Amino acid sequence: MENIKVEYMGFKISYSEEREVWSCEVASANYEKQTLKECKKRIDDFLKKEKSFERYPAYNNPWGNGLIQVDITSVCSDDPKYYWAITKDGKNNRRKIRKDNLFQVNTENTNIVNSINQIESNISKLQKEKKELFEKLVVIN
Repeated sequence: MENIKVEYMGFKISYSEEREVWSCEVASANYEKQTLKECKKRIDDFLKKEKSFERYPAYNNPWGNGLIQVDITSVCSDDPKYYWAITKDGKNNRRKIRKDNLFQVNTENTNIVNSINQIESNISKLQKEKKELFEKLVVIN
């Protein structure tokens, strides 16, 4: 049986026809409810609680190839070593990020981040150039 999927306030909610329940993941916990309305209420309650947290910016290195700025929205209720953040890379993805992978936004760190990102850009260009050179090599017959 196929599941029905909807998105509400950036959260994914799905319905299992087989089990006849709606489910959603909120703050790294899975919730199963009998109605879509109950799932939406759980999300609304979480977001209300989250709004009392004052957001602040931070740098994060999500893929190991340059830093991006994120907005910290709250501390994870199930594990205080993690924060919930929204990426500011144009995608506005909501992510759970370890505290030790977040860096302050200040003048000194911004200069360091700019240097790191420039180095990463140079590395990418060099790797591309290397790949192009390898493609030009003549193979043994």
